[in-house]
Amino acid sequence: MEGRSVWELNEESSDSWGWKNIIRMRHEVRKHMIVKLGNGTNTSMWFDSWSPMGALNEFVTYRDLYDARFKVSMTVSEFVVDRTGQWPEEWHHKFLMITQMQPIILDSDRRDSLEWKRNDVWF
Repeated sequence: MEGRSVWELNEESSDSWGWKNIIRMRHEVRKHMIVKLGNGTNTSMWFDSWSPMGALNEFVTYRDLYDARFKVSMTVSEFVVDRTGQWPEEWHHKFLMITQMQPIILDSDRRDSLEWKRNDVWF
């Protein structure tokens, strides 16, 4: 569990009652939170809501990530810097809405910040 996002963890039978409730409620909380990107180093590419579409893992599966050779633990910064922000060619048909997003712009002088979404309006 160490070093992983709460969004990517699964409930285990040995987990405490409190932790199981956190895991079960995270999707409700997620609806009200957004990440404002700065340098992208602390934001999960797949599990954090940094885009207007929300968290990409809502429709991109583990199989899709594996097939594209993307790490589950990839940050937005890793995608933009290491992978040059390029989506796999096969995703252009499967995930049209993702591939038509505006290019991801990072600000190396600013940290990512987690914020409450206001009135379901994106920044």
